[in-house]
Amino acid sequence: MCYHATAGHYDWSEAKLAVKNRVGRTLEFLKQAKEQIQKNVKDETGILLEKPDPTGHGGTTTTGNVAKAILNNSNRSLLTKGIDNSELKSKIDKIILNMAAILAVINSNKKVNVSEYTELCKSTSLLIKSIHWIKINPSAHVVLAHSAEVINENDGRGLLNFTECGLEANNKYLLQYRMNYACKTSQLNNLSDCLRRLWDKSDPMVHELRNCLHCTHCNTDGHTIRACQILKDTIMGCNTDFEQLFSLLTY
Repeated sequence: MCYHATAGHYDWSEAKLAVKNRVGRTLEFLKQAKEQIQKNVKDETGILLEKPDPTGHGGTTTTGNVAKAILNNSNRSLLTKGIDNSELKSKIDKIILNMAAILAVINSNKKVNVSEYTELCKSTSLLIKSIHWIKINPSAHVVLAHSAEVINENDGRGLLNFTECGLEANNKYLLQYRMNYACKTSQLNNLSDCLRRLWDKSDPMVHELRNCLHCTHCNTDGHTIRACQILKDTIMGCNTDFEQLFSLLTY
């Protein structure tokens, strides 16, 4: 991939790189493509994509909420903005659209057309394999090759009831309890104090008294920004292609 200063755009072609080794050309091509995508996303949305987490908690800035924001209608095109090859751009656009629909189905509790969903996963996997420099990592393999089986075993419904969002959200409280509100005399005492606090926090009466739910997005009470339907509609407000694909996969 080389940059044309006069045209002001990237031409995605690893063959044009001045690197003799084919593997070296591919790696350099992917590195430059990633940097350009990160720049496009940051310039248009302000989102830092695939950067070290600045909060110091480890991991990267690419979280579930960031993925939702990037895969919606207004931002999906940023991922392929620099591709001049029309055939390659069409393939990658199709992959991104399919993956957006697949992830939306998995993270819903709707009744799923399992046969159509299985075919979509297979066709997406084959489409990915047709681009030689794209490698399917283990997480993507699990989604494309095995999620249909799990959905079928889940009475043909999406996997929302298997989500670990609640467990992940609880980690920040556990960290606070261990550092600030638990005994440091031994690991057993420390974890026992944390368990007692988590147990108290989960009590329905305590939960009702301590929580006054307020959504900072729609500025109303009764729910948080995580459960805001208006925000969900905005995030998942994809184009007609997405809506048609999603309706084909669900009842």
